[in-house]
Amino acid sequence: MFVNGSCQEMDAIGMLMKDMNKRDWYTMYNKKRVELMRCFKEAQEEREVCRVMEELRKEERAKAF
Repeated sequence: MFVNGSCQEMDAIGMLMKDMNKRDWYTMYNKKRVELMRCFKEAQEEREVCRVMEELRKEERAKAF
């Protein structure tokens, strides 16, 4: 399926295209998409924190030996 992304009318497809073209997810028109993006971004940040903590743990363990 192809969709014209420049279509930004005030109908369902246009509003979807407006949301998909926004850089700031929290300003999307569809509140369900905002909630999904918030969950995704928070999970992504949590994964990054876990990755950094795991690297620090490995470095400290290597120093201990």
